[in-house]
Amino acid sequence: MKVCALIPAYNEARTIAEVVRGTAAHVAQVLVVDDGSTDGTAEAARAAGADVMRLEQNGGKGTAVRAGLSRLFTSDVTHVLFMDGDLQH
Repeated sequence: MKVCALIPAYNEARTIAEVVRGTAAHVAQVLVVDDGSTDGTAEAARAAGADVMRLEQNGGKGTAVRAGLSRLFTSDVTHVLFMDGDLQH
């Protein structure tokens, strides 16, 4: 079994590293889908150890989730955990 945490994020540079670090201890992979952020979210997530998929334009949470799932469907991930990048969940 391989679990990946999928975290769609938009302008979450302030909190994303803490979320990534806290999550990484419990799953095999953390994938942050940066949904067109302008505040360094992708860089902060990558520095904290996440795999990062960057969307050039903000398309909303649904678009980010679908993009992340599309990438994961071609991997060996068996389970996906959805999380928020703002420490709410």
